[in-house]
Amino acid sequence: SLSNVDRVVSDIAFTKVNGYIEADQTSDKDIPNDKLIVAKYLRFRFLDSQSNEYIPAKELIDNLEAITGRRISSHELRTRIIAPLRDEQVIIASSSMGYKLPKKLPDINDFLENGQKMIIPMLDRVKKCRDIVKKATIGELDVVDRDETRKLSILVNALDNEQELH
Repeated sequence: SLSNVDRVVSDIAFTKVNGYIEADQTSDKDIPNDKLIVAKYLRFRFLDSQSNEYIPAKELIDNLEAITGRRISSHELRTRIIAPLRDEQVIIASSSMGYKLPKKLPDINDFLENGQKMIIPMLDRVKKCRDIVKKATIGELDVVDRDETRKLSILVNALDNEQELH
C-alpha cells in the first residue's frame, strides 16, 4: 500500500498530466502534437502498469514514430518534449533507465539526484571559470555578475558559501 506521501506524489502527478492533456485537447487537432502524444503514453503506462518501471527513451520515441511517422532523437525527446512538458508543470521522473510519471517519493528523488549529477558539475565549472578570470583581474571582473546571468551568479555564490561551510 502507498504511504500518504507516496499517494500525494501519485495523485499530483496524475492530476498534472491530466490537466495538461485536457488543456491541450482544445488546440489545433490537425497538427499531431508530440508533447500530447508522449504525455498520453506516460499516463497510459502510469495507469496500466502494476509495476513502477521507467519507460526507456527508445520506447517513447518508437511510440511517437508509430503515431506520427517521424523519428526523433533522444536529444529531441529531452529538449523538445520532456523539458517543455515539465515547464507546463507535468511532473516527470527520470533516471538513466528512462522516464515515467512518479508514483512514489523515491521516483521524484531519482529525478532530483539525476539533475544534481548534471547541475552541480556544471556550476562547479562555471565557478572555476569565474574564479580564474576574477583572480587574473585581481578581483576586478566577475564574469557572472551581469543582469543576463543573475541567477547563475546567485547559484555560484551559494556554491561558494556552501563550500566555505565544509
